[in-house]
Amino acid sequence: MTRDDTLLSIPPRPAQFFELSADYVGAQAAGQLSTGWQLGTGNHSWCYRAQNFAVGLTWLDAGSELQHVDTPDEHVLAVLGEAAVEVYAGGQGPVKVRGQSLVVVPAGESRVVGGIAGFVLTVFTARSTDAMAQARNGDAYAVPDPAVRELPTLCPPRAPRGLQVYSVNDFEAVGDVPGRPFRTDSLTVNWLASEIGPADTSRMTPHSHADYEQASVTLAGEYVHHVRRPWTARLADWRADEHVHVTSPSIAIIPAGNIHTSRPIGAETNQRIDVFGVPRPDFVDRGMFINRELYDIDYGL
Repeated sequence: MTRDDTLLSIPPRPAQFFELSADYVGAQAAGQLSTGWQLGTGNHSWCYRAQNFAVGLTWLDAGSELQHVDTPDEHVLAVLGEAAVEVYAGGQGPVKVRGQSLVVVPAGESRVVGGIAGFVLTVFTARSTDAMAQARNGDAYAVPDPAVRELPTLCPPRAPRGLQVYSVNDFEAVGDVPGRPFRTDSLTVNWLASEIGPADTSRMTPHSHADYEQASVTLAGEYVHHVRRPWTARLADWRADEHVHVTSPSIAIIPAGNIHTSRPIGAETNQRIDVFGVPRPDFVDRGMFINRELYDIDYGL
């Protein structure tokens, strides 16, 4: 069922906004946060979900570990800033990964060991029930949205893909909204190019996704997320436009059907990563995925 099919009866779900810096403020007030926004000893994680995926942001200290057992499909690890880790998965490891890198981790057991302390971002599909159970906003998905397409059917690869490690700065940004798009067997992660200063407000890009969700994770700077919920036949469903100001880091969940765009407003560096609950069909059709060759042969493209 698509959003067009349900437009007259079911309004798009509202967007959700989670500003993680507010948690920093609370931690600092409790004496648990050092100056410069560097968290103290141990792991500190925030996890929020959409219907088809969960996004987690974790401060990983040197020597600390993230372990995942029997993950049913590929997931993404993004190593941010100056962080460095060792990754063990798919019979490989330790594979050393430094900041500004994206890793596609194969199904099965995996382990990430902190080297240089810093933030890592993880993205799991809804098939990973342990990851979904950690989401702080799980109650919002007690009833599924019928407009959201199901996760793609898993296609066993013709040859093992193993760990995929990409230094994002080695690749040119592509697309109408410049980014470095990568895929897994079920998801899209688009690491957008950094922007200096506020966006040109004469070149906004409002759009919607009829049957899949998006998460926007801000890594640096400040943004305004602009969201419009289309009208249905019932006046009671109509909502005012939202213009939500966030700092970094933050996570915004944009459900299917909402018209949206994100505007950088910070005076210095602004950067974010966008996550989508499918391998985006328009990216597939235009050959935009940086790691597309690993999947084209399996999907007959």
